[in-house]
Amino acid sequence: MSAIDEYMNSHPGVKRRYDSMDPSARRPGRGHGNAVPIHAGRQAPTPSPEVSNVSDPSKVSTPGRLGDPLQKASNASKASEMVDRVFSWFSRYIRTQRPVDLDYITLWAVHTHLLSFLPVSPRMVIDSIMPGSGKTTLLEHLAHICHLPLIASGISSPALIPRMIAATGERSITVLIDEADRTLDPKKEGVGDLLAVINSGSKRGATRPVLVPDKDSGWKAQNMPTYCAVAMAGNSPMLPDDTRSRSGQVFLLPDNEGRAMETDWVSDSSMEDAAGCLCEGLEAWADLYGERVQAARPSLPEGCKGRAKERWITFAKIAEVAGGRWPQAVTDMILQDMEREEAERADGLNTMPPKALLIQDCLEVMASPFTPTMTLVSSLSMAHPDRWGSESPYGTPLTRQRLAKMLSPIGVHSVQNRAHNDRTRGYLKADFQRVAEALTTPPERGSRSARGARGDSANHANHANHAKEGYQPPAEPPGPDTSDTSDTSRKGASQDDATLGF
Repeated sequence: MSAIDEYMNSHPGVKRRYDSMDPSARRPGRGHGNAVPIHAGRQAPTPSPEVSNVSDPSKVSTPGRLGDPLQKASNASKASEMVDRVFSWFSRYIRTQRPVDLDYITLWAVHTHLLSFLPVSPRMVIDSIMPGSGKTTLLEHLAHICHLPLIASGISSPALIPRMIAATGERSITVLIDEADRTLDPKKEGVGDLLAVINSGSKRGATRPVLVPDKDSGWKAQNMPTYCAVAMAGNSPMLPDDTRSRSGQVFLLPDNEGRAMETDWVSDSSMEDAAGCLCEGLEAWADLYGERVQAARPSLPEGCKGRAKERWITFAKIAEVAGGRWPQAVTDMILQDMEREEAERADGLNTMPPKALLIQDCLEVMASPFTPTMTLVSSLSMAHPDRWGSESPYGTPLTRQRLAKMLSPIGVHSVQNRAHNDRTRGYLKADFQRVAEALTTPPERGSRSARGARGDSANHANHANHAKEGYQPPAEPPGPDTSDTSDTSRKGASQDDATLGF
């Protein structure tokens, strides 16, 4: 039984809704017509006649109801109205540490309905430092509003996501990963392959080879699409830098003041109705404005290039078409993100690969010109258990063999303690100082002052820690069902994929 069949059999509600979809209404990556979306195990309700026929949404008392979605989306003079309504929805039920995080959540939800028109799907990391901050609640709201959502608190195989995308007839889906601190734990087998799927799927046209049953040879490799929207929620999830560089982070704290409205999907049917209307409105909005979003060529702030441009071009395209306050809102978010990165560079938090970090930590714990190997290993493990002790991604404390393997490529080797004429082997502090001096580079001219960085430093503390940890243990060889681990094939990518449509 394939992974997709196993998933469908274990989620009969999802299977029934998928089987009931009209194949003729399945347009690649776009709206689902009259088909019912996958909403986290719930069937989205059909809007009541009194809601569908209302042309003036102000006459509808239920918050979030839109009236006839196509009628509202067709008001070209108010293209921002739909995006504003999505923002209003999230601002009622979700509390973030920074107000701009609500803007990010809003645009991320909107972009899930536009994936066939967009070159990149930025990942969203929903972070917090403790349970009860509203991460799962946010995922539930996203599941009611985003396009073809799938909530997963555990993914059994890295091949599941490509197979789910392929099973929907090349249509885009929205993957909402809960408990990412456990699901994407680098110490778990197969997580490296799963992260490779998540990373490759951020660009349109990306595929991964997946083993599928073959009656002649038993198994054969088949390229399957990986392009989809992905949000990951967890308590300080330990994500590698290449995943975080493709992601925007929103940070949640417990709503101790009770400012957020209660989320009640069970007993409040009007809330479900309103969310269903909002989702339908976004589908109609995407059908109406999708081609304009695709053709948009927004101007980004100077210095926003490379991976940062990939993260923000999608939101900038949507904002340019939506108009209103959204172009300035995206510009503000980009500038804050650039200032955050510069502040972290100034603090040495996001430019230190594992070996460079090891050099720094060794200099910190070496109290004399010569330090025996075992003394250095134990000092590192005690001083920084999250990097070199039992709490590290390896799951075991640093050993002298692993220390030697990390230091040997950069020209630092153990020597005998000649000062005391014994055969004890250890490391010279001068060797580490020599490498550290070579790694030190002066700041670039004309760069913005790190003091101008906005946003609370706590919002990025977790990213800083993960950037320091950096390394991951080698992944175990994949089994037959998780063989989709080779590099992304760019064959079949759309014509403007090479330039990402910028």
